[in-house]
Amino acid sequence: MRRALALIAITPILTTTLTVATSSAATTPAQLTAAQLSSLLPRHSTVVAAMKRAADYYRPTYPVTTLKPKNGWSWATYAQGEYALYRSDGDTRYLNDGLSWGKSNGWGITTAETNPDTMKAGQTYFDLNSLDATASLTAMDAAMARDLNNLPISQYDWIDALFMGLPDWTRWAARSGNSAYLDKMDALYVWTRDKGATSTRCGGVTLPQQGLYDAAERLWYRDCTYVSRKDANGSKIFWARGNGWVIAAMAQVLQTLPPGDPRGAKYADMLKSMASRLVQLQGSDGFWRSSLVDPALYTQPETSGTALITYALAYGIRAGLLDPSTYLPAVAKAWQGLTGSALQSSGFLRYCQGPGVGPGSSYTSTAPRKAPTSTSAGTVNTDSSPYCVGGFLLAGAEIAQLTSSPSTGRPVTFTSQQTGNEARRVNDGDVTTRWSASKFPQTVTIDLGATYALTNAMVVPYLDRAYRYRIQFSTDKTHWRTVVDRTANKTKGTLLDEFTAANARYVRLTVTGVYGVSTTWASIQEFAVYDRYRPQPVT
Repeated sequence: MRRALALIAITPILTTTLTVATSSAATTPAQLTAAQLSSLLPRHSTVVAAMKRAADYYRPTYPVTTLKPKNGWSWATYAQGEYALYRSDGDTRYLNDGLSWGKSNGWGITTAETNPDTMKAGQTYFDLNSLDATASLTAMDAAMARDLNNLPISQYDWIDALFMGLPDWTRWAARSGNSAYLDKMDALYVWTRDKGATSTRCGGVTLPQQGLYDAAERLWYRDCTYVSRKDANGSKIFWARGNGWVIAAMAQVLQTLPPGDPRGAKYADMLKSMASRLVQLQGSDGFWRSSLVDPALYTQPETSGTALITYALAYGIRAGLLDPSTYLPAVAKAWQGLTGSALQSSGFLRYCQGPGVGPGSSYTSTAPRKAPTSTSAGTVNTDSSPYCVGGFLLAGAEIAQLTSSPSTGRPVTFTSQQTGNEARRVNDGDVTTRWSASKFPQTVTIDLGATYALTNAMVVPYLDRAYRYRIQFSTDKTHWRTVVDRTANKTKGTLLDEFTAANARYVRLTVTGVYGVSTTWASIQEFAVYDRYRPQPVT
């Protein structure tokens, strides 16, 4: 029997015992088998449902928020996370949120923050513009051109700046075709790494190193004021969220650099170096504490740093930079902590440390101090800051990509197709394209190339329509088994279905009709079947 996870899907909150203990020193792990690796992560549908739960709780608070600036780095990080959720499941509510956010800000950047905090919004403006030309880049074009020529490389003298600013440079290099943007990015990054402790904020002070990166610790100081400081317990001060910003910045630069660009090596090396240290510091409950090398300083779990680190580790695995046997267990443990303890059944995300410049306590209650209403955000945006939820969505989106679909890109046969919206688009891995065919019923059949044991599926309808359909599996293309029957569906939007594991070489989607819309067209933006991490053919 299938279990449907619709738009308001809720997965159970798992009880997790929180401890402060961290892992022992790194050892070389035994190589895990494909089956062992696959069992570590939850189903694709479970990952996406958790992301949607958090977003659906949080998104109504933006229109009534009093947290400003609305185009500042905190809301911009949330917008980037929501965009990543849209690219994961194709639900147009999340795309429309981004477009509304940008429009409400006039597609501009704030003057209330320091550059490059001001510039974080531009990254999502750029990404939205690739889908909708109404997302104006005029203001960001001018700002980036100005910074290319005038921004001093010493501007990035705190590590948060790397996440807020570096990914802009790769985007505007692509937009302009001018590699000088990449040269400027490299100069900013290298200065922060090697000279950031010489910042004027520490003028006249002799420090033990010139850069903000501590090569011996493989971690970063937040700014020069932390380079020689010790905490109350006599430990060096390495901030979890700050280091999360850095390693996440490495991932975002690598994602947007031109393929094969030699500049990528330094960012990949940093991601790998930091990852090797961070896995040693992860708590047994999956979380990193706010003070990385002194978890006893603040014993509560911390969600924002944990989410950013998890995002980068998951990207590193997906990109082939990190060994799955070493790092997938850490990602799985972190996601279990984030979804089993931080994420509440309501969608509220706890354990978020508020804005700061170093380690601190996190908000541990399971609900905000004041609940949101239709006219007020309550205290949600301060008890669970936008950047914290954004980091959670970014982590989930990368983990969802690790639970890859064996149906993506495979050969498709069909009953009919529209020119320009061909059947091959239904499983191209891109939720912005679609297969369309006139009149019901219409069918697409995907040949997986081998037999897989599958447990869940995703159907992304065009315009969030409530399509009615069934999904059937076959091992021989003759005998078919129905694993999902939504021929009486009335639920709009992307649908996630879970079912008892079933073997399939061929998977068939038959669209039988639509509810609540007077159209005779079947239009599906994506159809995919899944199990868990990198499903292997059945032997």
